Amino acid sequence: MKEKKNNKPTRKEQRGLYRQVRREIEKLLTYDINKRRARFSKEDHAKSLIITSLLNAFAEGISKSLEKAPSADTLLAYIKSQNQEKLMEAFESQLKKSVCKLKKRRKLWKRVSIAIDWTDEMFYGDYKNTPMVNGTKPKDGSSHAFQFLTVAVLVDGERLVLGVLPIKSRTELPTLTLRVL
Repeated sequence: MKEKKNNKPTRKEQRGLYRQVRREIEKLLTYDINKRRARFSKEDHAKSLIITSLLNAFAEGISKSLEKAPSADTLLAYIKSQNQEKLMEAFESQLKKSVCKLKKRRKLWKRVSIAIDWTDEMFYGDYKNTPMVNGTKPKDGSSHAFQFLTVAVLVDGERLVLGVLPIKSRTELPTLTLRVL
């Protein structure tokens, strides 16, 4: 067996991790795609989202640079069409899997701190006609943002994110917080 010179994952390990992440992302995309009419599969949607996230880029630019990728508008339309209850079920399922994996790795053998935050991702478009955009503290020329509830545990000095959930409105924040606990 070859010994690694550094802790960098091999190309094979990177591909395996990518496939695992893509499958998990696909599970969170709770919308349906008409396979006979659609040009892009859910796998293509997940690939676009992953690359956009990794490059901290805009979906529009990524869709133009990839050979097979839905436009940003198509991706957004599908994401907006997700049923809130299905999305919550997918989130809870993902949360349970994450906790189980941490337990198997013996990361949760003692009490841990749970961090529940909400995060703003500033929005600069037409906020009146865009779902899930809420008013927020003015920053960088905008006073509207997409908001997300993030659940993490603090283990061995590290913050491990267990799940992220979009917030439709701040009024649902107490209910969502209690539900994720």
